[in-house]
Amino acid sequence: MYDELSSTDDVDLVAIGCPHCSLKEIGAAAHLLRGSKVRRGIRFWIFTSPHVYAAAQQKGYTDVIRAAGAEIYKHTCMVVMPIEEMNIKSIAVNSAKAAFYIPRTTNNKCNALLKPLREMKNFLKEA
Repeated sequence: MYDELSSTDDVDLVAIGCPHCSLKEIGAAAHLLRGSKVRRGIRFWIFTSPHVYAAAQQKGYTDVIRAAGAEIYKHTCMVVMPIEEMNIKSIAVNSAKAAFYIPRTTNNKCNALLKPLREMKNFLKEA
């Protein structure tokens, strides 16, 4: 499935949270990002609901995420973001749903790379 839904190895954006991340998933992302920085030329976005975002803030996860150079968003989804206007051509995702829809939606005709979250470490460097 990973190979079937992947059409690139080179990415401009790492995006997780389609469907929106749970608090456990945000905690796992914060753990992955702690002590690291997002590599130059790559963006790292996390999407969640307002309720989970508030809980992640209380646990300090949002601070860890931002300290690494990543962003966390609420009230939206990567599939509806204007990524073509941001010159993003390829996206690494940890969701089969996102990997399926990103290249097929009218707004986001980008290449997708499907990887488990733990393998997103390849897009980071030590802080």
